[in-house]
Amino acid sequence: MNEWHQLNIYVGEANHWKQQSLHAVLVETAHAHGLAGATVTREIAGFGEKARIRTTNTLASSTDLPVVVTIVDQAEMIAQFIPVVQSIVQTGLITLQPVSVIEPAINSKQTSSNRPKFSFFSWNNRFGS
Repeated sequence: MNEWHQLNIYVGEANHWKQQSLHAVLVETAHAHGLAGATVTREIAGFGEKARIRTTNTLASSTDLPVVVTIVDQAEMIAQFIPVVQSIVQTGLITLQPVSVIEPAINSKQTSSNRPKFSFFSWNNRFGS
């Protein structure tokens, strides 16, 4: 059984890298490196190293909400990708944890390397914000 990992990259929505949205660059780079799947989630509130609370609250609306880029793949693929992430992300938080991947039997697709390719891509915006 292969070991799978989940890489979470917490950044601000307004963060950029080479004049592109950082979260978009991370997803495109993960795709270019052949990783199994990536999802971007826009959060409704949070704070980071500067301790400034950012929220969707209409009284204190922020244009720099927290964004989480989640990438899931086999452990060795994630391990190879971490230095790439570190070279792109200047501020934020990067976490790594093992996960159990349960594939829907009817939707799983196998590649020649016997690695599943997931049939999803999500730019998720929580609670319709």
